[in-house]
Amino acid sequence: MYAVNSTGSALGTPENAPLLIGLALVALATLALWYRRDVYWVYRSIVRYPEHGLVSGILQVVVPILVMVAGIALIVLRFVG
Repeated sequence: MYAVNSTGSALGTPENAPLLIGLALVALATLALWYRRDVYWVYRSIVRYPEHGLVSGILQVVVPILVMVAGIALIVLRFVG
């Protein structure tokens, strides 16, 4: 029998965690902005609100942008401090 040593990913270190989480947040926010119309239907099924109201704009644009900013901040944090 072979002895298999699994060491995991080279990126899977505690120091790289903010970088990977930041990249995931940026990717998630980018997809949310790209598929804004589809995300609207998901929000609408959870919370009822007018189609072109302020809440709709906030949920479709502002929230993904805030998530993207948080992701970029985590990426920068990895390299700065």
